[in-house]
Amino acid sequence: MKKLIASFGAVILALGIVVFGASLTASAHNKAANITCTMASVSLTSYDQGATALIYVDGTMVYGHHGTTDGGSTFGGTYVQSWPLTSDANHTSHRLQVTVISTDGAQYNLNYDQSVTGCYTPPPPTVSTPIAPTANAGIETCVDGKSVDANGTIHLPSFVGGHFAEHAAGDIPNVAPGEYAFTPVADDGYVLSSDEPVFVTVPASVDVDCAPVLIDVAIVPPTSTPATCDAAATYTLYAQPTGIKYVLIDGVRPVAGTYTLADGESITIQAHSIAGYTPVSGTWTFTGQDKLATQSTDANAPCYVAPPVVTPPTDTPVPPTMPTITHKELATTGTSDPTVPLLAG
Repeated sequence: MKKLIASFGAVILALGIVVFGASLTASAHNKAANITCTMASVSLTSYDQGATALIYVDGTMVYGHHGTTDGGSTFGGTYVQSWPLTSDANHTSHRLQVTVISTDGAQYNLNYDQSVTGCYTPPPPTVSTPIAPTANAGIETCVDGKSVDANGTIHLPSFVGGHFAEHAAGDIPNVAPGEYAFTPVADDGYVLSSDEPVFVTVPASVDVDCAPVLIDVAIVPPTSTPATCDAAATYTLYAQPTGIKYVLIDGVRPVAGTYTLADGESITIQAHSIAGYTPVSGTWTFTGQDKLATQSTDANAPCYVAPPVVTPPTDTPVPPTMPTITHKELATTGTSDPTVPLLAG
């Protein structure tokens, strides 16, 4: 009969079934408790009807009763139960607490409190391989006809299992040319294939062809004065503004001033703008001419000179010439009157 009871209890324990029942043999009082990383189990058999049990698995009451103070509950002399346990990163240990109080002798009581640790071994971390950043050179811009240096752009790629400490993934604009270092950092659950900094170089900016910005300028044209009756023809050159030059004539650059040419002689004057100024040019030809000849016969000629007016002579009475009387003669006449005395007939 005892063998039959023992075999029955073993089958119940193996099946993980809770069994409550009357004590088959009051003197047996079999008690067992065990905890592993995968299972907690309790087996109480052959207890008296008044025996109580209070059981906790991982701090949670699985048998007993709650009150001001948790207490055990009667189990009818037999209690067999097991609890599968799950282990993970948040549950690396387990604990089983069993308190059994028997009413027919303290020697049948049970105070079991055991823990098991190291129940979870995390898998090896996934390797994360940083992706090297890339860089683009800046494109220069034209300012006042000149190409001006420009900063470039660094692109930080995202990569699985990590990031860069200095900057979030994406473009970093307006970066001066040069070499830059970025430090990879592994995310949780990952390990870097290499924790060495990665480097990227921003190249010098790319030159662009800029159309020159020209300065507006205008030529001061020369002037001429035609020959007149009093003067030969002339031409006048003026001082030119900055950016304008006269073309050399026989190796000599004309200068401002007023000039005459021999009659019939010609000269060509040229002027143009220099580099950096709006393109302008001019050409002028001047021919010398003596002053106009005078004309005394044609009243319609440009330089007609009327002939002089000739006044014909007129008969004008001439007073007689008076004789000259000397002082001696005056003394002879005995008078100071210089009038010649009239002689009586």
